[in-house]
Amino acid sequence: MSDFFFKFENCVENLIRNDPDEQTTTFTKSKVAKGKKLIGVDPDAYSPAVVESTRQEQIGTKEHLKNISLVNIKDWDWVEIKQDLCKTYSLQREDVLLATEDACKDQVPEDDILELRSLEKLKIEWPFLFTAKGLEIHHNLLTKRDLGTKCASFMKEHLEVLLHYLTSCTKSSNVDNLFIRLRVEMACRDVSIDTKLLMMVQMLSNHFKEAHLFSSLFVPVERTVQPSSFQYTVLEEIQGPCVVAQDTNIYAAKAYFVCADKVHLVEVSNPKEALVALFELCFCLNLEYPELSLTFEFLERYVFEMGLVDTRVKKRGKQVVVLSDQVKRLIEGFEEFVEQFKKELPEYLAHTQNDMEMEL
Repeated sequence: MSDFFFKFENCVENLIRNDPDEQTTTFTKSKVAKGKKLIGVDPDAYSPAVVESTRQEQIGTKEHLKNISLVNIKDWDWVEIKQDLCKTYSLQREDVLLATEDACKDQVPEDDILELRSLEKLKIEWPFLFTAKGLEIHHNLLTKRDLGTKCASFMKEHLEVLLHYLTSCTKSSNVDNLFIRLRVEMACRDVSIDTKLLMMVQMLSNHFKEAHLFSSLFVPVERTVQPSSFQYTVLEEIQGPCVVAQDTNIYAAKAYFVCADKVHLVEVSNPKEALVALFELCFCLNLEYPELSLTFEFLERYVFEMGLVDTRVKKRGKQVVVLSDQVKRLIEGFEEFVEQFKKELPEYLAHTQNDMEMEL
């Protein structure tokens, strides 16, 4: 039995053992209301009360952070910023919960371009929360997980071999995946490890027959289009969270914008940071995942190694804590492929992992 399935079966046994009367394999919406048993977060960190004796101090620190955000980015002192973000975490959560509640009620007239959406206002109030580093700090406090580290570990250990697996079998989706890889390699002179991660996500959507939804997950846009106009152009028809790549070729973009509620929230420079930020935003702002449920289930389980009760993947409106058959088959097939690789080409695996580590 592989290490992944050994850990998974132990999780299932522990879940049943801890809740012997629970017969269902899903968590209903009523169980995750108001942060109680909210999926994937530390309940104590979801809505911590602001200690009134520290409220004014936190408000002052919040204004200080806003002022720091206005200076040159090269002058940002992230040691100080991290301390201030941790110090004001309870106030951040208070403002985040109010903003996300208001976002559900947003009724911005289409012809009123001056009216800000709730998440736009939140971004103005907490500018560092919507940077890659600030979002990571907030997410780690909320969930006690470090997705960036998990993703980097996966990329080093498994990414290259998974790309081989997704392009080497005889299934029609794998043939299509081979064409995806060849097109990317033709279009990009240097296929970086971050580009390979994005390629993997597209291949996964193809494998799980969700390719028709991929274009609403990573959305291309002309380099000349400004982020402030996204909600009136490229995001007009997109409902869920997504990533806008500022290039007509999503693999060649120099800037990626993680968006939600038609607002560009976090700007990053590569696909890895964009994918991690997308997941972090979904937890921090309590957002629904994009519709690629099987793709996101695989990313949760295998890339980010999230536990059973941490999943935000939904089927028929309910969070699912069992492993979908399609995802299970892919993991089983891939791990058999890895074992074959270890027997036939162990030196290739070692060389690949070394190259990945150097690039990371």
